[in-house]
Amino acid sequence: MSRTAERPPGFTLIELLVVISVIAILAGPVAPMVFRHVGDGKQSAGRAQIEPWAAELGAYRPADA
Repeated sequence: MSRTAERPPGFTLIELLVVISVIAILAGPVAPMVFRHVGDGKQSAGRAQIEPWAAELGAYRPADA
């Protein structure tokens, strides 16, 4: 047997931790902006769905009210 066993190809734990930390550092400032736009989009979609209902309800409102 030889002293130097052949290692299978792959990444070490340190390499993976470095890559994950770099991704986290880069994603940190971007994530709040993305989530804010997602929330704005949901509000816009909700308004777009409610407006036709409001128009139809206005059509059935009595004239003296």
